[in-house]
Amino acid sequence: MIRSRARRGRLFLPLFFLFCMLAPLCAESGESPRVRAVMVQGLTRTKLSVVEPYYSPYIGKPWGASSREELVQELRGIGLFHSIEIFTEPAGEDIDIIIALEEKWTLIPLPFAVTTQKGTMGGIIFLESNFLGYNKQIYAGGVISTQGDLQGMVAYTDPKIFGTDFSGNFFFSGGINETQLVTKDDKVWHEYATMDYIVRTGISREIFSDFSLGAGAGFLDRWVDKDFSRTYSPPDSVRFITASLTARYKDLTYGEVLSYGAQFSGSTRRFFSLRKNVDSYTEYEASLRYHKELPGGHRLGFFASGTYIPGAPFIQEKEMGGKLFKTLPEGFPADCAAYGQISCELITLRFSSLVFTLLAAYEAEVFSLNGSPPETSQGPGGGFRLYLSKVAFPALGADVSYNVKTRKTYASVFMGVSY
Repeated sequence: MIRSRARRGRLFLPLFFLFCMLAPLCAESGESPRVRAVMVQGLTRTKLSVVEPYYSPYIGKPWGASSREELVQELRGIGLFHSIEIFTEPAGEDIDIIIALEEKWTLIPLPFAVTTQKGTMGGIIFLESNFLGYNKQIYAGGVISTQGDLQGMVAYTDPKIFGTDFSGNFFFSGGINETQLVTKDDKVWHEYATMDYIVRTGISREIFSDFSLGAGAGFLDRWVDKDFSRTYSPPDSVRFITASLTARYKDLTYGEVLSYGAQFSGSTRRFFSLRKNVDSYTEYEASLRYHKELPGGHRLGFFASGTYIPGAPFIQEKEMGGKLFKTLPEGFPADCAAYGQISCELITLRFSSLVFTLLAAYEAEVFSLNGSPPETSQGPGGGFRLYLSKVAFPALGADVSYNVKTRKTYASVFMGVSY
């Protein structure tokens, strides 16, 4: 009897462990019915082919507890839908998925006018974020200013070329541009007028999850008008053919208003000179942005970027002030710069189609021009954002920044996307 009980004990233990391993799997398979079919409701302007690549991988596979949120995130990432609801209906042992969508308005005329110390600039840009219903973006418009600027531009972006994993873009701008470069004390040290033509095109592909590589080419012609009445120390005219390589990483989570997560971009662009008196050169740029979600949908932000343009001709140096550097005057140039910013954005007011947020930030930068000793600038800033949830161009706002060294205040207008 003792031997018999021992044998039964030795037999019981393996069976017990086998049961413990298989029981959760059996329970999970029982709780996760497979998706038989998917039905999409609410599409009026958007083609079904835009949405299909996002839900088709779920057909025939188990619908788990996290599947709903994963699909919502993928559909939010398209940027065309104001409301996304997902329902399930029993279909025997399987289920059917119903996706109810409410589209955003995508054709937007955007008139604007901005007054700075240099003068007044105004114009209109037409934005179409869902061209012919295929999720292609087209931007076109023009700008005129009291300085003498007169420019037009058109851009096209295709996130999925012919439904593939390749994305592409095209950009053209041309016109008269008056450039006024200033010192960090906002004193004019160069002023000239140019006739500019810029053409750029590129293509990229996701190599693996959240990471993509791209290549591009372009043409740039900047002819300097030496007879311009206010010309002061003008540079030489330039003409380049460009070639670029870009690496991007994007891992975002989309909330009802704001987005969170990390985004990185690094690029190198070679400028091949077509003029004998101008040398070729290479431009390097990188940026990193991260937003941490806080309770209530608020977010903490960190942004860093770097630019290095060794050997660039004078006319090609980057205007950082008023664009990236908010604590320096508009028109301040640099060819070597590093920038960092920390920020906090609080959702303050919510309405059915409008959300108002307050933004506080602190920035610091180090920069140099033409090999000069590095200089620094820093200061706090604040502003607001208006997010239009039913419009595909959701973010408008304004900022004010203060330079703690020069004790000067600078204002800027923000027009951009939710990230």
